[in-house]
Amino acid sequence: MAIYMATTKSITRSKGQSAVASAAYRSGKRLEDKRYGKIQDYSSRVGILSADIILPNFLKNQLLVNSIDRQTLWNTAEASEKRKDSRVAREWIVNLPFELPDDERKRLAYEFSQSLCDKYGVIADCCLHRPSEKEVARGADPRNFHAHIMLTTRQVALDDAGKIVLGDKATIELSDTKRRSLGLSRVDDEIVELRQLWEQIANRYLAKYGIDLIDCRSYADRELDIIPEVKMGKEATQMERDGIATEKGDINRAIRERNAEVKALYEQAINSSEYRIAETERATAANARTTDDSQRRIDESQRVIDTTSDDITSSDSFIDNTKFCLHGTHNAYIGNPKTIATTQSAIDDTKQLITGAEQAVARNTAESGRREKHVARANQLIAINTEQTQRATDLIELTTSINNAVVSTTRNNTKRSEKSQHRVKASEQRINDCQRISASTDHFIDETKSSLIRTYQAYTDNPKRVGKTQQQTEQADSFINRTKSAIARFTETTRRAYAWFSRRRKLEQEKQLIQQTSQNASNSDSKGSLSTSARVIAPTLTNEHRGIPMLNLNDILLPADQIAEQKIKELKLKPAHKAVQYLQTILGDTQKIVLLDSYLDTNASNIQAKEVLDLKHTLLKQILENTKLSVSNNSSHIHSSERLVIVRTLQSSLDEVIKHFEPNDLSEYQSELTKVTDSMRSQFNMLNRGRGYRL
Repeated sequence: MAIYMATTKSITRSKGQSAVASAAYRSGKRLEDKRYGKIQDYSSRVGILSADIILPNFLKNQLLVNSIDRQTLWNTAEASEKRKDSRVAREWIVNLPFELPDDERKRLAYEFSQSLCDKYGVIADCCLHRPSEKEVARGADPRNFHAHIMLTTRQVALDDAGKIVLGDKATIELSDTKRRSLGLSRVDDEIVELRQLWEQIANRYLAKYGIDLIDCRSYADRELDIIPEVKMGKEATQMERDGIATEKGDINRAIRERNAEVKALYEQAINSSEYRIAETERATAANARTTDDSQRRIDESQRVIDTTSDDITSSDSFIDNTKFCLHGTHNAYIGNPKTIATTQSAIDDTKQLITGAEQAVARNTAESGRREKHVARANQLIAINTEQTQRATDLIELTTSINNAVVSTTRNNTKRSEKSQHRVKASEQRINDCQRISASTDHFIDETKSSLIRTYQAYTDNPKRVGKTQQQTEQADSFINRTKSAIARFTETTRRAYAWFSRRRKLEQEKQLIQQTSQNASNSDSKGSLSTSARVIAPTLTNEHRGIPMLNLNDILLPADQIAEQKIKELKLKPAHKAVQYLQTILGDTQKIVLLDSYLDTNASNIQAKEVLDLKHTLLKQILENTKLSVSNNSSHIHSSERLVIVRTLQSSLDEVIKHFEPNDLSEYQSELTKVTDSMRSQFNMLNRGRGYRL
């Protein structure tokens, strides 16, 4: 089924955002950001279905859509804002139902965009996205069709030359205080109305294809016992797709598990209640049918009883008439003897009639007995039906009690869910606080960097301070040179003392050897042999301790290339790339400078110090040249993560080299150092865009 999502947010400078960069990213285009002097190139992005500029209707008759350039539009929006914390654009993100055809999804997004343009008199940049195959492989939902709608924050018009001009702020961008003075509602209330507008437009398309409609109301407003999930955000979503559990992910998993349990209990209770209600309705219908049959039989018996009563009434009337006739006949018989025979005959006939009437009465009485039995049986059926009806009523009351229990359970679950939701909101609040603190820290760092840049500019722009600082620097350099000379003299004295001590120890050994030789010679009476031994040993000692021999510098620098090769392996870079090859050479030269300084501090004589310094300058020139070559070859055919590692390593290597040179020695390389540093900083910031820190 379709999912409701319609959210809005501002694109602001206080968050380090740019309207040009945002438009380039959402449209997958290459745009030039004139405010920051950068090229925002996202032309290699995939998953972008369409990207179009939408005008308000009052401008369509004056300006063709195709004549509006995306780069001009958003650079104009940036130039219209002067504050460092200005809102430069507003964005709406809406979920497009995956059940709709592609063309219908596009019409739906464009109709909503057109409504926003006409309502506020702004221009919209509507971009439709879908997950790429790489994102789906990493866990993204392939049904996640959505639209990014960027709106200008100012109302649009045309000047006399027919160019786009952005004027006053749109009403939705005004503060609540300003809106009250204009008789408008709060911004939050207007956003709710726009969310309802999206619901109405989307439901019209969904109803056209017979798809379930969406509802902009929250679960709480719809009185649903469902806890909404917390917003994951880009970083947490990426970590979850990489298999790394996050706090927000754990919270959402607990919420989904709890919602599934509540849904299962609710469906079970509903199914049980519906079954019992259906059984009760079937029993009630059967009782109603039985009651109708009994009532029909009772009505039939009542008609028979009424007929029998009429027959009995007719018989009674006939008997009364017969008795009256007999009485009259008897009187006539007494008064007229001639009519006795006739009367007797009439009497016999009358008796026969009476007998027939009595038989009819008897038959009617028997029939009445049978009717009474039917009535009694009908009464029994009525009693049974009444009992069954009472049972059905009790069952309905039981079902009602069960439903009340379900409602009570649901209410209790609602209370528990409210508590859980409160805890979730508290967790969200803590997360938001951490994010705000992080954002504040990033802002403070950016402000500090800006302050340092301004301080440096003020420092370089003030000749007096430069002169004074240069004088102080020269004095400091002079002091450092004197200190170095003193250290060199101390080192030389120490070396000479060590050499003297070594010679003294050798002389002691020589003396012991001579004494031993003399003793041996005296024992053998061979004085000439002793003199010969002394003459042989003394030149050897003299040649050996004349001074410490100077080492070959190439022998010192041999480990540098091996260290550089090992460093490249640790960084997991591919040696096939030219940028990596230049980087390896730079690392080797850097290590050579470190080894030369270490040797110079401990062993070199004054003659070798000049040779070492010349070699260091040669290595520095090679490092600067190779750094420029490595940066220029660090191109797009290398993965962005490797490019970032290369730039960072180049910067750290250059910082290490600078530590091993005196400021006076670097003066002739200052311009080259500045160019190399700027090129590395530019490439680093481009590669690290959107990650919260800069070089």
